[in-house]
Amino acid sequence: MTTPIHRRDAFTLVELAVTTALLAVLLSFITQSMAAVERHVRRTDERAELLRAVENLMEEVTLADWDEIDDERIAALVLPEHVRSRWPSAQLTGEVVDEAEPVAGKRVTLSLRRSPGPRERPVSLTTWVYQAREL
Repeated sequence: MTTPIHRRDAFTLVELAVTTALLAVLLSFITQSMAAVERHVRRTDERAELLRAVENLMEEVTLADWDEIDDERIAALVLPEHVRSRWPSAQLTGEVVDEAEPVAGKRVTLSLRRSPGPRERPVSLTTWVYQAREL
């Protein structure tokens, strides 16, 4: 006598529950990853905007006459309106260091922080300005 062979044509309830749980975990992981990517893109865009503001301010300083490039000039700089409105607590700092070797020059550094605090990395630029030779 032979035993009848049982064919399985459908999924069991346990298989469906395990599949649903795995899909839920996968969906949760994907959602968290997308949120992390979105935060990273937002921070990168913010830093790029701050860098453009610092670049413009640096250009404003370096286009001044040689004798006008000093700490007072940097203290007089004003952040653009769009930066002040987006980050009201943004802080711009800078310094001018006279260097005599190998040629007379001024090292100009500007730093911009979105907010005060040790965890906040500033956007900084440094450039050197040299006195024009008279012909």
